[in-house]
Amino acid sequence: TSHIHGCLWSLLQPQIRSVDDVDEALDNYYQSFRWAINILTLGSPGETPCTNWAVCLFEMAVAVERLIALTAFGAWAMTKAMVATQEEAHFNLLKTSAMRFFRKHNVSVETQIQVLYCLFETRAAHFMQRHFRQLVSENLPEELRRT
Repeated sequence: TSHIHGCLWSLLQPQIRSVDDVDEALDNYYQSFRWAINILTLGSPGETPCTNWAVCLFEMAVAVERLIALTAFGAWAMTKAMVATQEEAHFNLLKTSAMRFFRKHNVSVETQIQVLYCLFETRAAHFMQRHFRQLVSENLPEELRRT
């Protein structure tokens, strides 16, 4: 995106023109790319305030785009964290209920340990199987999925 933003920004600059010298063209590209990187990462072009209204408007548009991208990433990260926390809490609830059942019915400690070990192993195998199924369904061609 920095390349595209830099190219659009350079189109709005009256002092940047078509040049025949490769060094000057690379310098113009570097200047526009540096502007785009600064505006996307720092939120500021790092220069004096703009005097060209088109450049100011474009800088505001890039700033809004940056806010939208950060908000979308934040929402995605929060969703992933909440799902992981919910799965862990559900597993802990199941484990606690099983331990309460074992104590209520006087199940031996060895059996309790064996059951808990099997629960952990089964959970790990379930995650591995779910990841494998997702990998197969998303990345293998239809011909290979049928076999």
